[in-house]
Amino acid sequence: MPGILGFTHINVVSKEANLRQLKRMSMELYYGKYFLEKQYSDQSITALEINLNEKGENFDNNDEVIVWLDGEIYNQNEISAMEWTESDSELIKYLYEKDKTFKFLPKLDGYFSAVIYDKKSDLVHLISDRYGLRHLYYTIYNNSLYFSSEVKGFLGIEGFIPEIDLKTLDSFLSLGYPLENRTWFKDVSLLPTGSILTWNLKETKVYCKKYWWWDDIKQNNLDLKEEDIIDEMGYLFKRAIKKRSLNKVGMTLSGGLDSRAILAAVDSPSKDFEAITFGLRNCEDVRIAKRAAKIKGVNHTVYELNEKNWMFNKFKSVWIVDGQVDISHMHGTTSLSKLRGSMEYNLNGYAGDLIMGGSFLKENMLDPNYLEDTVIASNLGRIASNSFRISNHINMDKYSSLKKYDYFYLQNRVRRFTYSGSKILQSAIENRKPFYDNELIEFVYSISDVFRVNSSIYKKMLLKQFPLFFEKLPWQKTGIPISWSEELERKYSNVINNLRNFKHQDYTDYSKWIRMEPARSIFYRILVENKQALYRNYISGNKVEKEWYMHINNKKNYSINLSRYLTIEIWLQQVYNKKREWNLDL
Repeated sequence: MPGILGFTHINVVSKEANLRQLKRMSMELYYGKYFLEKQYSDQSITALEINLNEKGENFDNNDEVIVWLDGEIYNQNEISAMEWTESDSELIKYLYEKDKTFKFLPKLDGYFSAVIYDKKSDLVHLISDRYGLRHLYYTIYNNSLYFSSEVKGFLGIEGFIPEIDLKTLDSFLSLGYPLENRTWFKDVSLLPTGSILTWNLKETKVYCKKYWWWDDIKQNNLDLKEEDIIDEMGYLFKRAIKKRSLNKVGMTLSGGLDSRAILAAVDSPSKDFEAITFGLRNCEDVRIAKRAAKIKGVNHTVYELNEKNWMFNKFKSVWIVDGQVDISHMHGTTSLSKLRGSMEYNLNGYAGDLIMGGSFLKENMLDPNYLEDTVIASNLGRIASNSFRISNHINMDKYSSLKKYDYFYLQNRVRRFTYSGSKILQSAIENRKPFYDNELIEFVYSISDVFRVNSSIYKKMLLKQFPLFFEKLPWQKTGIPISWSEELERKYSNVINNLRNFKHQDYTDYSKWIRMEPARSIFYRILVENKQALYRNYISGNKVEKEWYMHINNKKNYSINLSRYLTIEIWLQQVYNKKREWNLDL
């Protein structure tokens, strides 16, 4: 997929040897139509970029500062105080040369990771954006710093033998994703959010510092009226869409609020603007998305998911996401070729429900800055199952003084779980995430949680700004339009629930599909029949087999557990046995 990778070195055997090492690493990431660019090697560092679209940029070997960039920046002209016409990597180079204290970083609005090589200072800087939405992993091996946009890149390091991190295994089995900056491999870490990791080439030492953290968002103590908040939120949201609507954009469209809000906010979409929906035939997501696309007058394509095709590309997708999300949360694998052919950039409703709608907020969790510091840590420690204690995996101190519970979820569930699903689409096209606009986030999280709980202020903003899309069209989550008052909803709740139970259809049915072919045979052969399966080194085979038979005989739904076991086995086979191709007769 698109990204950056490379390594530092002290003892240079030869430039050719370093380039061979770089090629081995890049081939682990090279599983599509990508372009290897900005390849560079000298006595201290060897690195390159992998891009979706050929850019044709080359370095001047006389440059004292070299930048590799993965991702995009959306406020170039505001940052540079001039009409910026060069690339985003050149912008970072320009800003760094003016200010090597990195004071410019918090101002950058975008999703990116970058590597800066400062020849004169003998320093290599690894940089993440504010929210860590463009992953960059690193490890120190044989006294050298290695970095890669995907964990699998390290498998190309000569002599590197990865060891499974048992804490990651624990969190994956319990939650479905790694926590904080952990990966499947011990000693391989995800670069923290809003951070600069600096490798001193002379000292061969690493230093890491944060340049931004959530408590940099200041609370708005003004007596804002609800109408003012609605107007400002609407203005900032439409501005965020406009900044991300350059070039050939399209979108993935569901029956929820977030993607529909983006569709409504797109100003004068081009005639080739494409909206794509995937799900069961005639499910609510598909029905609502069709109506929204018709109102906007854009092209709309539906990719049906069913028991026959839902596993298509799943094994490849495990490789794409480094095994960090299970196969039951890889929904867009059937539409990748269409996405690549119909748009260059996908406007993605990523995390809108959490940021704007406060989907994880509970009535007793509002504005914990008014509570004792220990309350937020203790409450967060109970969000998982009884068998899994988050406090055993995370140092909660850094969250205790924060003023919003959301920040914990944004750092973990969204950054690790939701992002991993997004990476599948990102392997085909660039994803743009308007709800992660700096100004929008700073405003939303500066106001009291009271406005956001139950999507209150979000719904009012949508109804005021985009009435055609929300007054009459239902919300997939509830089956009714958000224009309905609570009183009206209560009055007709029984009728609504009966109708919804009669006709509601979710966009997938993995529990049922696992019991059907071809999934049934695939799960059985890999998890039950194969007594040499690698997962058995970490998980009780008897437990897995018991849950399999309970699920197949319809005694209990173990679809999530079984999907996680299968994902782990696929990933282990890909890592240790280099089994990248599977004959599944799909």
